[in-house]
Amino acid sequence: MPEEICDRLRRIKLLLDKVCPRSLQKWEDMLCREQEPGHELGLWVHIAEAYGRITQGASWAPAQEKEILRVLILCSMNGREQALRTVEVSAISREEAAEVVRRYFDGV
Repeated sequence: MPEEICDRLRRIKLLLDKVCPRSLQKWEDMLCREQEPGHELGLWVHIAEAYGRITQGASWAPAQEKEILRVLILCSMNGREQALRTVEVSAISREEAAEVVRRYFDGV
């Protein structure tokens, strides 16, 4: 695998390892199974960076961090309005989920 892709996978792993512990090999395997690996890699980089921005310096409980990741993954598969309409949360509030959605789509 090209070093640039490996670097991006290492970045994803670094940011998400706490809530999505996968070996680098598992990330590579997942990417290789995709029909559009470049697109999938871009989505995961965006998810991981959004997760990092949202959780960095905050004191979220582990269940909240997992739910934030779940909301971000939902965002990657749906548009903003669909994500807000369909998200079900229990560890974070609806308002916090809406903020996660906003930050995913606005890159904040």
